[in-house]
Amino acid sequence: MMDYKLPYYDWTMASVLMNEVGKKLQAEHGDHPLTKANIEAEIVSYGIYKPQSLFPSDYCYNLINRDQGSFRFHLFIWIKRGHYIHVGPYYPYTGPIKWKGNTIGEWKHGEYVLWEDPRN
Repeated sequence: MMDYKLPYYDWTMASVLMNEVGKKLQAEHGDHPLTKANIEAEIVSYGIYKPQSLFPSDYCYNLINRDQGSFRFHLFIWIKRGHYIHVGPYYPYTGPIKWKGNTIGEWKHGEYVLWEDPRN
């Protein structure tokens, strides 16, 4: 397990599992993107979550969804629909934040600003 900067009790079981799965699969795939299907299959193999109950897009630096749990734990960079690179938490990401194809915020060196929040 990695050293989480947030107190461990702030991390949900889903976010810890998503991070561990992402880290494991990215080590196996090198610099190549992970697919949503690969991530989901590995998560389901643990027997804790059902298919389509966790979404990598909720754990992205550069993508936000309407769900209240989205954009809380940042673990992946979204490449294109269904494709992600796992970089883990506290990555010094710089780039736009997208929602439904529109830029609604940005990251600069690991700090973000949302101009619009679809979760509200």
